[in-house]
Amino acid sequence: MQPGRVLRNFPHMITRMLLPSVVLYFLLLGSFLKRLFKPVVIFFCIVIIIFIVNTYKFGIEHLIIF
Repeated sequence: MQPGRVLRNFPHMITRMLLPSVVLYFLLLGSFLKRLFKPVVIFFCIVIIIFIVNTYKFGIEHLIIF
């Protein structure tokens, strides 16, 4: 294995290692928050959906300028 190839694959390896733990963390956090602040979670979901819709509507350039 060449050193350059290892360095190029390094972020991909980290992402593959971290992704399951991040997903698990968000699931635990989500269940914890759902029990405590159900309205807050719903509100944040709505905000995220609006944000995604605006991103698709106006495009990435508008988002970066904004």
